[in-house]
This record gives sequence, C-alpha cells and structure tokens, in this order.
Amino acid sequence: MNIKKLLIVNIIVTCAILFASIVIAQTDFGKNCLYMAYDYKKLKDYKKALEYCDKAIDAIRQEKKDVINKNLLSEAHYLKANVFIYMQMDEKDIENELLKALAANPDYDPPEEYSKHPAIIKLLIKAKNRYEQEVQQSFDKALNYFAQGNYCLAMAILEPIATKCRNPELALNILKTCQIKCTDAPSSLSGAATVSSSQPQTAAPLPQPSQSVSPQPQQATPVAQQKQFKTIGVFPVIYKDLCKDDYSKKVKAIISQNSICEELKKHGIKIQFDIIDDAEALKFKSDYNLEDFDPFVVSMGKLYVEQITMNNILEGIKPEAVIGKLFTSLSAKLRKMCQSKGIDYALFVKMTIPKKKDENSDISIAMNLYSMNNPQKPAVNEKWEHIEVLKYVKTKLPKMANCLERYFREELL
Repeated sequence: MNIKKLLIVNIIVTCAILFASIVIAQTDFGKNCLYMAYDYKKLKDYKKALEYCDKAIDAIRQEKKDVINKNLLSEAHYLKANVFIYMQMDEKDIENELLKALAANPDYDPPEEYSKHPAIIKLLIKAKNRYEQEVQQSFDKALNYFAQGNYCLAMAILEPIATKCRNPELALNILKTCQIKCTDAPSSLSGAATVSSSQPQTAAPLPQPSQSVSPQPQQATPVAQQKQFKTIGVFPVIYKDLCKDDYSKKVKAIISQNSICEELKKHGIKIQFDIIDDAEALKFKSDYNLEDFDPFVVSMGKLYVEQITMNNILEGIKPEAVIGKLFTSLSAKLRKMCQSKGIDYALFVKMTIPKKKDENSDISIAMNLYSMNNPQKPAVNEKWEHIEVLKYVKTKLPKMANCLERYFREELL
C-alpha cells in the first residue's frame, strides 16, 4: 500500500474517531481535527487542511486554558500559517496567524518543519515584534485603570500578560494588588482582552515601569461620571502602497497610529485616545462584513454610488448615491462599532504611496473624523497631496493635529 493510500485510510479512521469524540472532551475533538489537518496538508489538499485547522482552533478555544490546550492552540495557528504559505496567501494574513500563535502561548516552540521555513522565519520576527508591542500597550492600559482605581479591569488585562511584560516584576506586583482590591470579580478571568477592549482609556498620565505605582482608593463613582473626556477611536492607518520597498517603510513609520496620538497629545486636546489594535480591527471586519476600512475615507464633494447587488434587487432596495459622506448602511455599521467600545469619535487616516520613481510619485494623505452624533458625514475632512519628499510627510502630522484641535476647540466648549 503506497503512502497516499495509507493517508486516505488514516483520514477515514480519524473521521470515525471524530464522530465518536462528540461525546468526549472538546480537547480530543480539537486534537483529532488537528491530525486531520496535518494529513490533508500532506495530501496537498490545502483547502481541506485549512478547514480542519479552523475546526481544531474553534474546539480547543472552548476548553479550559491549561498548558496542553494553549500548546495545541498555538500549534494549530502555526499549522494554519504554514498552510497559508502553500496557498500563496498574503503575507499579512500569515503574519496575523503567527501573531495568534504567539498570543495563544508565546512559550510554545513551533514544529521545526514550520519554524525553519524561510517565509516563517521572516514573518515570525515581525509577529514577535507586534506581540511585544501589543503586550506593552495592554500593560499601559492596565496602568491607566490601576491609577484610576479600576482594579478589576486592570486585573483582567494583566492576568494573561503579566509575566510577558518588559518589567514582569512590576506587573506581577500590580496584579497582586488588583486581586486583593478587586472584590467583585473572581481571581481568574477568561477573555480578559475582550473585557478591556470594550472600555475607554482614561486621560490620566501613564506611570512608567521604572516608577513605583501607589494605588488610589476605589471610589463608588458611576462609570458615566468617571469618564471625564470624550474618546477618539484611532483606527489602523490605511496604506495603499504601490511601492513596498525601504522607502515606503520609512513613510509608514512616520504616519502611524502611535505617531498621530503623540502629535495630538502635544496640542493639549482635552480628549482621550483608544487605539484600535490589529486584533480588534480584524474582529470588526469579520463582524460587520468589511474587507477593509477604505470605504470610511471619503473625499469632500465626491459622488459615491452604492454597488448594486443581487440581494438588493430581490429585496427591492434601491442603491444609494451620496456626495462626500458615507452610505446609510455603512454609517450604521460605524456607529455600532464605536458604541461597542464606548467611542465618541472615529478617526481614519489613509495614505497612498505610489512608485517612487514614477512621474506621479507624490504621496497623498487623507483624514476623516466622524462624530457619533452624526456618523454619516465626516466632521473633519482633510487631504494633503503632491508630497514628493520624505521629510515633508512628517510636516503633515502637526497639520492634522491643528485641524482636529480647531474642531474640538469649538465642539467641546
């Protein structure tokens, strides 16, 4: 019997095990799905391998978060990333899958077959950098909540990441204090990241890891009164990149979510920021059926006509035509996204980076700010075009901040 026949027999046997495992633990079901994914990958049926990777991930997630489960979940994401490579998926999708593998268990060493793959080696470095940044951002959020006396929220964020922070000793000390102070929640919370992401950040300055943090007494102030400032949700910068070389990397480094927030802070705008990270952005895209956030950046005075679909025709819905604003359905999605995170304003920035040596090689930057009081038409709609020199890109950050400062000076009076 050749190898292919053996694999087919193995798949049939495993299918029988899968049916039987319905009455067994989800972990066993997930493990069997993972084995199926491995077998289909060997058969080069990557579509089926991907299908069983997803089944394995869904099943393992539902089980208790012990070390074995974390290892299995991490392994499933590594396998899925490897399948993506053979399916010639976009590098960003592969990198996101590696990021999920690290989030499941950063201490898990992936199978050598995958970790030694040239594409994996390169993208795993990027994913690890992103993971470290996201851990630090979560730690900063926890410090914010801790300084305000929201010990339960701080604890929910810190429990899964405390030992992974740059200063684990400080993080663990703060976590211990939070566990003592938080009397309204169990000592171990699952889904901490989801809990924390639905709460707005505070405007209080963040203590640095090198400083000692003294807890403030918890106040019985209603949540509505605790929120002193309105919140801007800063969505991921949209890059339309036709260059994709060292030049475009330098441009992207200048205009990023963090650089925008840092510039706004310099202008003393009395508003707080909530950076929508990659995980939250992916969830929004999945939940609201969005390919990307590009449709949320509109040009002033430009006519937009809604795409005609077969569903619209069957339901008798006429396509909408608007000028310089969002379609009604899209603005409804934006409102729901922002309400789910307690966001009052949504900021979208789009950058187009053409080919450097092309005669039309100028960079353009567009910025739209939406108020949830009227999420259909941008409250601030600005665009900067014909930027040909790299150093001039940086000058647009203060200009962006000036536009927002003028708006909020009038809006928040």
